[in-house]
Amino acid sequence: MTGQVIPPGFDVGMFVVCLLLNNCPATMSKWEAMTGALKTSVTTGATAVNYGLKLFPEDNNCGVGDGVAVPIAADNAQAINDKLASTMPGGTTPTTTALGSAGRYLSSLGRPNPRFVLLATDGEPTCGGDAAAATTAVTNLAAAGIPVYVIGIATEGMADTTLSAMAMAGGRPRNATPPYYPVQTAADLSATLSAIGGRIASCSFAVRRPAPPADPNNVAVKANGTRVPKSDTDGWRYGSDMSSIELTGTWCDQIQAGAITELEASFACTEAIIP
Repeated sequence: MTGQVIPPGFDVGMFVVCLLLNNCPATMSKWEAMTGALKTSVTTGATAVNYGLKLFPEDNNCGVGDGVAVPIAADNAQAINDKLASTMPGGTTPTTTALGSAGRYLSSLGRPNPRFVLLATDGEPTCGGDAAAATTAVTNLAAAGIPVYVIGIATEGMADTTLSAMAMAGGRPRNATPPYYPVQTAADLSATLSAIGGRIASCSFAVRRPAPPADPNNVAVKANGTRVPKSDTDGWRYGSDMSSIELTGTWCDQIQAGAITELEASFACTEAIIP
């Protein structure tokens, strides 16, 4: 029996940590508008993406410690919203240090789920290293298997060059100019977060068939006609209740880059063996 793998029906164990700059944008009215959009988007996407939150700086200067304001977990939109509601804008922009902290936190989770950093900032790093250091930090995250999405909020001046370099280094640029996601309004931010959430969730596909399969080990998944190995880190695995297929590692990367356009799963009856 063959089942065509189709979206949506996402129950995705993707991990995203949102780095939201405490002083972006600069005015309280913009801060409230932007965090309001973030709250709405996180709430809407909570069933598809496991979000966590890290605010930086953690003081009125350049302080950034390890750990997060809200740990990554499923259905934790309320915790993130509560934390944003109790946060006031202020401080500088220690982007390099914050990215290093995010990488250490994500690497410590010890789970096979694909991991991402969503960096929202209002511009140039102002401490903890210059623009080149911040780009290197993004490069290191991507090399460790943690791609970075870069959102520029009300940016101006040299920030465009820096954020563009960071977006390219992070491995998840827009297919447009600039390659980072520029945001000027709350509506822009909502649309951007929705687009990014869709890209992250796109590696999970519901399956048109009864669940669970007759023999969970007798299943073949093919991408563009090529057999995909079963693997938590670089291949495919079952989603919740074996009602979905999730691609991982480089296979997920190919889905998000548009290189894989056809995905099919074959589920054999009890007596049949899939070669």
